[in-house]
Amino acid sequence: VKADRLLVILSGARGAGKDTDVKRMQFLRRDWDALYQMPILAVSDPATETYWGGEVPRAGLYLGSAQNDLVPELNAMIDKVCKELGISTDRVIVMGASAGGTAAMLIAAQRQVAQAVAICAPFFTEKFRKIIAAAMGAMGGTTDDWVQMSNETPWRTHPLSAIKTAAENGRKVRMVCAQNLQDPPMYNKHFSKMC
Repeated sequence: VKADRLLVILSGARGAGKDTDVKRMQFLRRDWDALYQMPILAVSDPATETYWGGEVPRAGLYLGSAQNDLVPELNAMIDKVCKELGISTDRVIVMGASAGGTAAMLIAAQRQVAQAVAICAPFFTEKFRKIIAAAMGAMGGTTDDWVQMSNETPWRTHPLSAIKTAAENGRKVRMVCAQNLQDPPMYNKHFSKMC
């Protein structure tokens, strides 16, 4: 069935201490084609495909490294898939849950026109200090690199900064953010402050 939009699905964090096969890619596995009548591009976060140690979940947020922003490459790939399928690049929905939801907001905010669906997504990434330290280690950096990256390019690391930057640059980005009220820690740390 020819569709007029593309759904991009991003995975959340990998669990800590359970996943021994760290080299394999991780995709959300659902019968999405039964739910959505459109092509689906599932993207695995390359930063989570390396060993972080067993104590914290691997949630790379699809950032790339401190020196190399992965988001422009992801958006170029999304545009190429759109071109191959004959879908306008302004008909893209980026969706993810948890860390994947945060990444969905960060990626969509760098597109000229996009829609994002973020489910139970952290808005304040700095609240995950251990995960950030592990993520930066996997990317070949340190928490000091994270702080520098956050200060110099806050739109790369903080969804609310990304949304603000998108608006200031005239990008047409629409976002739907959903939070489970049965998850009080996440709700109180992230979602209520955003509201």
